[in-house]
Amino acid sequence: MRLEVKHQQRYSRLELLARSILGPLYIAVPHVIVLAFVSVAAFFHYLKATFTILRSGEYPQDSHSFLTSYLHWAARLHLRVFNMNDGYPNFGIKQNDPYLTLDFDKYDPDRKKTLLRTIFGLFYIFIPHIIVWFLGYILSLIGVLIAFFIVLFTGKYPAGLHRFQVGTLRWMVRVLGSLFHLEDSYPAFSGSDR
Repeated sequence: MRLEVKHQQRYSRLELLARSILGPLYIAVPHVIVLAFVSVAAFFHYLKATFTILRSGEYPQDSHSFLTSYLHWAARLHLRVFNMNDGYPNFGIKQNDPYLTLDFDKYDPDRKKTLLRTIFGLFYIFIPHIIVWFLGYILSLIGVLIAFFIVLFTGKYPAGLHRFQVGTLRWMVRVLGSLFHLEDSYPAFSGSDR
């Protein structure tokens, strides 16, 4: 998996204030409502992918594309809600973002791993990661607050804080990608780009 977020040189202070004050209304609510409906389609693509892998050993291209695009949309929204990039996140499954790159390599899925991940993935992937990730998420929220004031006064997002936020997002997407069978290996307990 490859997730990269371009670090802007300058940030709009006015856009930062608008996004922070009104963002839940004009960014989060519309996207979350639409993503809730798209999540139903994502669930059916997940089921289709799971049963196709178990039956034929191949990941259906349309499901791979849809689930990757679904995670890309969620990541686009996350970038704006956490003030990591300026601009309004594009609506839609097949939309690109000038600041975000997200790719999952195609691989030959292992039927046994897929079956184990489907049955026990919640217990051996999601729960351990969510427990550890919770601390990282709290630190990420604190980072959002710190970055807000730094960007407000300087117009620049600190590079180290940006890397930490990208790492937290990368970790979350990697875990979800593993649960969607987009990744074959067990997700690392970190946000590193390796």
